Amino acid sequence: MSQPISNMLYPIANGITSSNPFIEIFQTRAPTANDVNYPIQKRWYDKTGHVEYLLANYITTPTIYGPQLTANWVSAAPGNPLLSYLQGVNAVGLFPVIPNVLGQITLSSIDGSVTITGGLNSLDFASTGGGGGGAGTITGDSGGALSQIANNWNIFGSGSITTAGGGATLTVELQNLTQYNLLVGNGTTTIFKIPPVATLGIPLISMGAGAFPDYGTAVVAGGGTGSTSFNVNGVVISGTGATSPLTALTLTDGQVVIGSTGLAPVAGTITGLGSITVATGPGTITISDAGGGFSWHDVTTATQALAVSNGYITDRGAGVTYTLPVNASIGDTIKIVGKLGLTTVSVNAGQQILMASAATTVTTGQLIGTDVGDCLELICITGNTTWRVATSIGNITYT
Repeated sequence: MSQPISNMLYPIANGITSSNPFIEIFQTRAPTANDVNYPIQKRWYDKTGHVEYLLANYITTPTIYGPQLTANWVSAAPGNPLLSYLQGVNAVGLFPVIPNVLGQITLSSIDGSVTITGGLNSLDFASTGGGGGGAGTITGDSGGALSQIANNWNIFGSGSITTAGGGATLTVELQNLTQYNLLVGNGTTTIFKIPPVATLGIPLISMGAGAFPDYGTAVVAGGGTGSTSFNVNGVVISGTGATSPLTALTLTDGQVVIGSTGLAPVAGTITGLGSITVATGPGTITISDAGGGFSWHDVTTATQALAVSNGYITDRGAGVTYTLPVNASIGDTIKIVGKLGLTTVSVNAGQQILMASAATTVTTGQLIGTDVGDCLELICITGNTTWRVATSIGNITYT
């Protein structure tokens, strides 16, 4: 409802003292527009009609004789919106406000941001912006405070950021996004997008301090293998360097991984020697001794080359001359037992045989039996070159 503010604030005080302006009126009639000699919100009770009235305001009408004043009384009936409004207005203690010649009064806030102008049958509200009624500036992370221009701030996006206004809502959002892409910072420019790769399980890896990350094979330094595939059922081994890609050895039946100092390990097979045999199969290695120990030989020839882990029986009436093996390892053993004829053992170049504190001549020496039943057990004590008589039966001589 619009009424001149001057009508609500202009008191008519004729005959009314300021110390008691709200004396109740009891009459046998209802008030009229000419009952003007009362202050605003004066109560009037009609004892005949049993109705209470409230002086709402005065209406000033300009005439050629000057302003004409009439009173606006409203009934105190329940639900009267004007009555409810007036009961919320308290004019006690206000200084009188004198309207201009047009009956208008203007009220302003202290900072001038809001004005209220009352005129004939009207009440106008106006806001000039700024002041304590709203924010005067906005301050961001940089650039200083931003002031309003015509009661408005412009908020724009930059790079991948956009803003959109609708009604009383401002929406800030990322633009040009692609589904499943990974967003990566790109300095102060638009966000960089990294698309996924088709192969499942490919990790995102660093491409260095000066490049965008990308999907690829994780190297050993990054906790990966550095390889994209391995031999099926192979044994994974490291490379030649601390961060070299890992590889896989393919093994056949019975093969094992054999190390080599300073070099990459290899796939190898165990082999037997002498009576020792090695049989391989899928996931198995079987090592057997075919002779159950020494292999024994009945020698009937004039000469015989000796072999480690073998036993020989001298069985020739004219005797048998034996020759040590060229190659032998510490602990290798040879046995000779006399049956018929005498036993002689010769050495090769650089070899000799020790017997107690005696020794054969290097390269040319011999052990010579003196009886048909002489027996010897020889053990290699220095690889390839030196043998010792561990046990003997009979009278063995040497040269």
